[in-house]
Parts: sequence; C-alpha cells; structure tokens
Amino acid sequence: MSYMEELKELGKLRDDGILTDDEFNKKKEEILSKDSQSEPKPSDTQTVSSQSETSEEKSQTMQDNEPEEKLGLVGGFFNKMMKKGLEDRTKKVLDIIADDPIIKQSQKDFEDATERLKVLDKEKEEMFARFKQEKIEENKLLYDDKLLKFLKKNKGELFSMPKLQSSIGKATDYGNQLSDSAHKTWLRDYLEDKVKSGIILHEKKGNAFYYYIDKESRLKREEGKKKEIENKEQIKQDRKESLIKKYGKNDGVKVFSGKVFMGMTSSMLKDSKGKPDKVTKNVYKSKVKENWYYGERTSQQKTSVYALEIRLEDGVVVGYKDLE
Repeated sequence: MSYMEELKELGKLRDDGILTDDEFNKKKEEILSKDSQSEPKPSDTQTVSSQSETSEEKSQTMQDNEPEEKLGLVGGFFNKMMKKGLEDRTKKVLDIIADDPIIKQSQKDFEDATERLKVLDKEKEEMFARFKQEKIEENKLLYDDKLLKFLKKNKGELFSMPKLQSSIGKATDYGNQLSDSAHKTWLRDYLEDKVKSGIILHEKKGNAFYYYIDKESRLKREEGKKKEIENKEQIKQDRKESLIKKYGKNDGVKVFSGKVFMGMTSSMLKDSKGKPDKVTKNVYKSKVKENWYYGERTSQQKTSVYALEIRLEDGVVVGYKDLE
C-alpha cells in the first residue's frame, strides 16, 4: 500500500468520525515522514562503480520491505481505531438509552411491580397462616368436645393415636389445609397436654396407647409410681453401701458405677459388669488365663461378636479393650 492510499484510508476514518482532526494530522505527518526518510539521498561525490551498485542494492531492499512494514503498522492502527470507535458508539447508545424517559419509566414500573408482588406474597403467607391457625382451633374444639366423651364411654380400653384420629375425625375442611402428618403432630402434642387431665399414656412395645381414668384413680396411680421410684432409689443406695462394705470405699464406688479397672478381682468384675456373655480359659502350670467377653451381638455374617474383652490371670484383671 502506497503512502497516498494510506492517507486516503486515514481521511476516510476521519470523515467517519473515528479519528479526530488532531489524530489524523499526527498520523499523516508520521506516514509522510517515514516516506521521505525512505527515499535515497544523492551523493556529493562519485564513488567507484562497485560501491554504487552495493548502495543501490541496499536501497532497493529497504524500499521492497517498506510496504510490508507500513502495512503492519497501519493495520494495527486501523484495528485499534475501529475498536475505539465501536466502544465510543456503544457508550453513546447506552447513554441515550439511560436518558430515555420511556425506558426510565419502564424500569420504574418493573421495580414497582416487583415490590407489589413481594407484598402480595407476604400477605398470602399471612393469610394461610391465619387460616391454618383457625382450623387448628376448630380441631381443638372438636377434640375437647368428643375425646373425653369417647374415652369415658370406652373406659378401660386402650386406643392408639391413629385409632383415636379415625374414631373422632377432623374439623371441617381441616384435612384440605394441613397434611395428615401435620394433623398427627398436632394431635400428639394435644394428647400429651391432656395426659395431665386424665388421659394416661401407656407404652407397649414402642407404641403409645391412650385410655381414660378418673381423677382419683389417676392420683393413686401417680402415688404408686412415686413409691416405685423411691423403692428403686433405695435399692440402689442399699447396693452401693453393700459394695463399699464388701470392697472398701474406693473400689466399692467403682464397682457400683460399672467400671472396669486393673487389679480388680473376678468377684468385683461380676458385681460391676454382671455375668459375661462368653468366657475362654487356658490352664498352665503356673497360672490360669481367662478372657471374659461382654456386649454380644450377631453380625451380618451370622457370627457372634462382642463389644468388650477383659483379660484375667489367676482371677485378677490384667487388661481390657473395646472391640468395636
């Protein structure tokens, strides 16, 4: 590309508004300057023909390389100017959009609508919460009215919670607002609260059963449970005192607490952990070795495994370890 063609391209960039006048003049001077520097200067004196030929060859080589060098410089300049022009135009478009009153109003309308939706969602949640609470109150009134009557009528019988639920039912439309699991949770809490009013919780094989007894019978039952607890505490205290008397205070308290310790006798071990699940015994000339195992269970391979192993020599504990 000749310098005239480069100047034409620069002029076009200026006319398109990509280059300012100052930028155009600066690049124009650079191109003209490079072009003038590349022309060969006339020599003041004649030189030998061989030196003249060498100078002409070098000059010709430089002139041949100039178009490629100029093309690379101008191409990079054009790309930079094009990118800058696109960025400037994009910024102008964004500025115009930002200042457009219609677009501003649309943005405001969108933000207002979003806030209104948030308010409506909150009101909806509050409404459902109130409605849920109302249905719970209706359900409570239903059970207050029918539960005790039902249990009194069937005095002496045991009823599971599902049986009570199916016998008494739910408040009108209650099931449409709350799941069965939510109703069961409420009913369980309700029944636990009513235990104090004459509905007695009876545990049987992990299932809860309810039945009604009158106040006098309930008080007698509570008194009986209280005496039972007191008796258990007295039995524990008596056992503790007996072990202290048998083994001394320090060892007696350890045995009572169910602990295993070095040097304890087989008698202490039985009083502390009870009868072992398994015992292995080896008799030697000078000693007898035993292994006592506790915490037996059946593994997935249908074999017996144990939680604790205790080693004894001549009836005295010499070591122990957890097996799980």
